[in-house]
Amino acid sequence: MKAIPVMLLFSPFKKRFTLIFYKLCISLLVVLPPEIGISQVSDSSKMNNHELTIYVIRSVGPIDWESPSSCYKSYIKAYLNHIFRKKMTLTGHLFIKFSTPLLNETLYAGMCTPSRKERRNLVLKEKIGLAVLGASMKAKLENRKDLIQRINYYSRKNEMAFITYHLNEQAAHRLIDFYQGFTSKSRTNNIPSDYYGGALWPRYIGEGAGCSAFGIAMLDVAGLLDEESKSWMRTVNIPMSLIGGKFNNNHRITGRNIKKTTVWNDGTGLENVDFVPFSIYDPSLIYYWIIQQRKLSGESGILGYFPANEAIIPGLSADRRQVKINPEEPIFVCRPDSNLFIKDYYRKLEPVIKKN
Repeated sequence: MKAIPVMLLFSPFKKRFTLIFYKLCISLLVVLPPEIGISQVSDSSKMNNHELTIYVIRSVGPIDWESPSSCYKSYIKAYLNHIFRKKMTLTGHLFIKFSTPLLNETLYAGMCTPSRKERRNLVLKEKIGLAVLGASMKAKLENRKDLIQRINYYSRKNEMAFITYHLNEQAAHRLIDFYQGFTSKSRTNNIPSDYYGGALWPRYIGEGAGCSAFGIAMLDVAGLLDEESKSWMRTVNIPMSLIGGKFNNNHRITGRNIKKTTVWNDGTGLENVDFVPFSIYDPSLIYYWIIQQRKLSGESGILGYFPANEAIIPGLSADRRQVKINPEEPIFVCRPDSNLFIKDYYRKLEPVIKKN
């Protein structure tokens, strides 16, 4: 007798088994709670609206900006915490999501450095001290894949918050123009998004950006930088005695020098001689501001912000569709001033500029 293939023996049950398996999969999708993943991240580019969202991640430990000494000590403490929590951000992070029907897909973008090696060399080998706050270095422009992974991870850690702004079409066009200009060759023949630095402002022609400056500049371009944003900023005068390396006659600044300095310069003396003014938008300040506004606003919408959530991420929503922007205002402008950090940045660009 000829042997019957095993699959033929089960063929009468094949269709029934497939149907049962299909129903089981559907029931599991309905019953099991969804986790945050790429497919769950909201994408409103197919809707007839324009939204800019800034995401902020607080630092792995609080950084105390009261003085150079407290800043240094709290940074070291945060660094030690970071050793055991490698994926956490040491000093916080900010990035954006831009949804608009003017683009084929939602834009995710953020600025970071590709590694900590260059920063470590500046501090440990070149001994530049607190010049590291404003020094420029190589940058990495984060993309959709990078940032969705960040969203998935940090949302589960409850260390992320967001603000979503609803925009008009004029603002959306300006954001597209800004991003294209920032990621393309500028008049100085460089690509701004190739450079990261705490003293850089990306609305100035040819300048790169730190992570927070990139996101805040997009708010500025769209006319969204309101009065409350002043509370998101750290502003200090760095004493020249704590600036070293190529920024200050190759003086070598150690951690001991910084720990002994208990006050920032009060503005006494000459800029870039006795001190260097420094300002930066702090993602941690923005994070806690969002959390506080959620407690205060309730249904009243103080400052025009309302509580919102994206999956398990706490945030705020603001309708800014009525904001009018002067069509004559340029997106990129010439820098009106300079300092040690900016001069060093342009020295780096000299070989690139000469090719132009």
